[in-house]
Amino acid sequence: MKMKKLVINLPDRKDRRDLFHTNNSKLQDWRYIEAVNGFDISYQDVLDMGYDVDREWRSVPAAGVQRMKKGEIGCSISHLNCWKEVVAADEPMIIMEDDTIINWDLWDEKYYEEVVSKAAIEKCDFLYLQHNDAYLNEKPEHNFNHPTDEKLINPNYPYNMTAYVLTPKAASILIKNFEKKLIVVDEYLPMVHDYNDDVSIWALKDDSCNQIPRTENKSSIEVNEYLVDIFQDYKNVHFCTIGTDEEKTKNLFTSARKHDIPLKNLGHNAEWEDDMEGFGGGPKIKMMYDFVNSEEVDDMDIVFFTDGYDTFFVDDGQTIIDRYIELDHDLLWAGETHLWPCENDDELSQAHGVKYNQYRITEKNPDPNKPASPYIFLNSGGYIGRAWIIKELFSEYKSAKDFCTSTDHNSFVDDQEFCQRLFVRDNPNWKRQTLDYDCYIFQTNDDTVSKLPNGQMYNPKTNTCGCVYHGNNISVTWKTYERLYQDHVDPTYNYGQESAGGVPSLFNLNQYGRFDVLEKDMIIVEFMDRSQCGALIDMAMKNGGFASLPGDKFPAQEIRLRELNLWEQVCKVWEESIYPIVEKYWSPMEMYGMRDAFIMRYAMDTQRSLNLHNDASLVTGSVKLNDDYEGGELIYPRQGISNSDVRVGRMILFPGMVTHGHQSTPLTKGEKFSLTMWSSRYPGDII
Repeated sequence: MKMKKLVINLPDRKDRRDLFHTNNSKLQDWRYIEAVNGFDISYQDVLDMGYDVDREWRSVPAAGVQRMKKGEIGCSISHLNCWKEVVAADEPMIIMEDDTIINWDLWDEKYYEEVVSKAAIEKCDFLYLQHNDAYLNEKPEHNFNHPTDEKLINPNYPYNMTAYVLTPKAASILIKNFEKKLIVVDEYLPMVHDYNDDVSIWALKDDSCNQIPRTENKSSIEVNEYLVDIFQDYKNVHFCTIGTDEEKTKNLFTSARKHDIPLKNLGHNAEWEDDMEGFGGGPKIKMMYDFVNSEEVDDMDIVFFTDGYDTFFVDDGQTIIDRYIELDHDLLWAGETHLWPCENDDELSQAHGVKYNQYRITEKNPDPNKPASPYIFLNSGGYIGRAWIIKELFSEYKSAKDFCTSTDHNSFVDDQEFCQRLFVRDNPNWKRQTLDYDCYIFQTNDDTVSKLPNGQMYNPKTNTCGCVYHGNNISVTWKTYERLYQDHVDPTYNYGQESAGGVPSLFNLNQYGRFDVLEKDMIIVEFMDRSQCGALIDMAMKNGGFASLPGDKFPAQEIRLRELNLWEQVCKVWEESIYPIVEKYWSPMEMYGMRDAFIMRYAMDTQRSLNLHNDASLVTGSVKLNDDYEGGELIYPRQGISNSDVRVGRMILFPGMVTHGHQSTPLTKGEKFSLTMWSSRYPGDII
């Protein structure tokens, strides 16, 4: 009787089933076993199957430092399920993946059965039908011939699960040690080979099976995507900063909104307790300690912190969390290039260097020959970690003066020195605390940092694209900070000079002749981008004071651009960019200047709509500032025109006084903002 065979195959990979049939048409007594698709399962699904993942595991050194990919998790579970079938059947079986090609000249099922039978002189519990001897020189105790069977070899580092024979005994042992700590199955068997004498593993000297090259038939396992959810053992993520002067946090919160990061200011309505003259910053430690000890935070929650006044985000929150989980440290600190505030403390400096060298030579980061990082000193202005370790370490703040030398300068503890001394004296376990030496998440001040064509922030020293920029020592690096902020957050941000009115430029200049005809005496112009529109809304909301003009027949909730110190700027862009378009399209019309410019706000709790009306304006410009609302459609009934499909930032130009009556339909959800500009009807016609 032929040995039973299980062929692992994903249900949606009919192409691989067809190929298996074609390549192995002579094979008998086999059936498919449905593979587990790692891309379709959650961590809870894995637990429900009775399995779990080894969160401490990393790939072998040759593959670099990395977790299991999604497909690898599914593959490991698929093999494990096959092993369970072997145990249930209580007989040896051949397990094959669906990209197996049998070499029929070497195929011998009768022999395989003899090898794993009780009658075998030298017991074999697991027989590789194909093996790849990786690391041939690293395990000299392996790679020897079988004492009695010249067809068998003791594999050095087999690293291949294409096809193999498995006994019920071996299957039971493999299951017991694997199901609660899944790793890549190809690397699990070599570990068993090295450390478990209860399983005797051999390989055919001449492989009877081969694997279809991945270039010819791509495996679903190969997609380089990590199932972060598998490692999600936290309830919540808390993005935090501390800024008691909330005006100074404006740039940080602007960048947080751009990347949809729910940033919390733990310094809101708080009183700062030191003067931050030279040394200081201790209140940041105290406020964070109080936060992680609050009922809002679970011990396993992930807590992210960045300074509030000289930082900004350049990537989204999920990317930050994914990278933190990938790096797999309990607490990850930002790194910087110099030791401060204790630059003359040789002992503290040397301790940082020792920590870095220990990190570089660990098996978890196996490439000591890579260029050394300059970011080897802790910067307390950025960190991410589990709440429990932050709670544990920051509890020592009450005794900080006992080991912080900077208190000699004033009565306040310096937060950076406090964190540095905790870091260098703490448990040397690499996983507990380390620095972000490669600026993988936290990028501290460096004037070589730039912007890639794809929009990412790039550090040429570490060849990484960080997620947060910190312009520490901002007094001497302000230009770099401003340049990068403009590049990555707000292209309208003016550094080195101020626009009219002392505010950033919010409008696109030099748009001469660039317009499209909408229809029926209506023109559409590229006037602002989305970030400029958002900045204008922020300015208006911060200013407040929306109201209608006295005596207005069609009152609305408005704020004048004069109140925002933007009048001169908007007049300039109107004259330079809009007048030429109007005078060209509606020739021989003559423009007399700007009459008024205002932002209108529609909200569910104030004004929801505006009745049909005409404007007291020779030419009106209307700009849609946002689109995250429902209802509130601007319509021109006579022309049959609506702004529902008009992109944010585009301006509709139209004759205001007679022919182009318009209205705003009722708002049903959210807030709507628009910018309206009126041109003068005659010289001196200004509100």
